[in-house]
Amino acid sequence: MKLIIDKESLLFAVQIVQRAVSFKSPLPVLSGIKFSTYTDNLSDSVQLALSATDLEMSIQCILAAEIEELGSIILPARHIVELIRHLPNIPVILETSDGGAVLKYDRSEIFLNGFLVEEFPSLSFSTENPIVIVKGDSLKEIIRQVIFAVAKDENRPLFSGVLFMIKEDELEMVATDTHRLAWRRLRIEERIKESEVRGEADLPEGNGLSVIIPAKALLELSKIIDSTEESVRVCLTQNTIVFSTSYTCLTTRLLQGQYPDYQSVIPKEQETKVRLCTRKITESVERASLLTSDSSPVIKVSIDNNSMLISANSSAGYVNEEIPVSVEGPPVKIAFNVRYLSDILKVIDSKEVFIEFGGPLVPTLIRPSTSENYLTLLMPIKL
Repeated sequence: MKLIIDKESLLFAVQIVQRAVSFKSPLPVLSGIKFSTYTDNLSDSVQLALSATDLEMSIQCILAAEIEELGSIILPARHIVELIRHLPNIPVILETSDGGAVLKYDRSEIFLNGFLVEEFPSLSFSTENPIVIVKGDSLKEIIRQVIFAVAKDENRPLFSGVLFMIKEDELEMVATDTHRLAWRRLRIEERIKESEVRGEADLPEGNGLSVIIPAKALLELSKIIDSTEESVRVCLTQNTIVFSTSYTCLTTRLLQGQYPDYQSVIPKEQETKVRLCTRKITESVERASLLTSDSSPVIKVSIDNNSMLISANSSAGYVNEEIPVSVEGPPVKIAFNVRYLSDILKVIDSKEVFIEFGGPLVPTLIRPSTSENYLTLLMPIKL
C-alpha cells in the first residue's frame, strides 16, 4: 500500500477510530488501527478506510487520499496517533514495508512495526436498509439528556444500556440505574417501512422496534457526531446496530434481555407541583453540594409559601439557600442525593423547570417547562 494524504485529515480520522481500540485485550492486534484501501461501488473511486474494534464496538472512518498502491496494514494506535499529531502540517506519504509502514514527510521518515493483517477481526459496517434517518445534532442532544442515568455497575448489564425505541415517526430513549430515570422523545427525520426493515434484519414481529444499546457506544457516538444537521443513518440486524454518517460508521453489539417496565414507575399525578428558575436551582444545588460529604451526599429540600429551601450540612459547615417558586399543592419536605439531582439539572435547557413531588418515598418528576418530550425521575432519600 502506498498513498499520499493530508496530515490534518489523517489525524482527524485516527482520533475518531481510536475510540474503539482495546488496549487491555489479550489480543495485541486489537490495540491497532487498520489502514486499508478499497474501491467504492457507487463512485468507482479508491478510498482509504481506517477501522478499529474492541470486539463489542467498532468504528470505521473513510477519507480521501491519493492512492498509488492498494493494500492494508495494522498499526499500533498508541504510537500512530501521537506520531501523526506531532508531524508538520504537510502532506504525508504512507507506505507499507517489511511488516510495518513508513511515514515520509519533508525530507524525513519514520518506520513503525505493524501487526499481521490476518489476525485482525473481519468487521461489517453495513449501511444498507436503514430503519431511521436522524439529524446528527438532534441525536447528539437526545443522547446527552439520557446517558447520565445509566448504571455504572457492570453486574447489571441491562441497566448499563439505553433502551432505544422507534414508534411510528418518533424515536424514544430511556435510561435508568433504578435511582433515577431519563426519558426523551424525538421526531425522526425519515422512517423506513417496518416490514422492509424486519425482512432485512430478521427482527421479531411486534409494534415498533425496541433494542438495548450499550451506553459506552452511544457516548462515543455523541463525541464523533458533528454538531451539524448532517443526517445519521441507523441500521439494525438481529444482534448489532450501525450508526453512519457520510464518512464515519459506528457499530455495536446489542444487549440481550427484557428491559424493565419503566412506564410503571412514572407517576401519573403528583400532589405538589413547583415551577422555578432553572439557573437558580442549579446554582443553589451546586453550592450546597460543596458542603456535603462523600459518604453522605445528601441535601434537604423544603417547600412552603412559594419558597424552596435547600439545605446541607457536614463537618465542614452548613448552607441554607432560599429560592422563590410558584407552588400548587401541600408543603414538601424531602431529601435527595445531590449528585443525582445536579446531573439532571445540568441537562435541563429551558429557562424554567417543573418539579412534581408525590411524597418522601415517591419518585420526584423533573422536566423542562417548555417540552412534553423529556422527563426525568429521581428517587428521594429517606429522611
